[in-house]
Amino acid sequence: MKAIALELAPMGTRANCINPGMIETNLFQNSPIGVDNLDQDKMRYPLKRYGKPEEVANVAVFLLSDATLWITGSSMLIDGGYTLQ
Repeated sequence: MKAIALELAPMGTRANCINPGMIETNLFQNSPIGVDNLDQDKMRYPLKRYGKPEEVANVAVFLLSDATLWITGSSMLIDGGYTLQ
């Protein structure tokens, strides 16, 4: 990410990435782990839930907005606080 950001910066192009944690989608219904185990796993997250697709989309919209004109080479970790532990 940083190498790409450095390469594109002279052209005025920003490069960032989104690193999501577990995101709850329709695929969960067919998980080989089982829905009950997934519900238990959620409790390991400080926010006690998985993310939603629209929450990842909101971060993408933010990164594409003029509010982030000074941000490049960043990795946005959105994992409900999981990696804080």
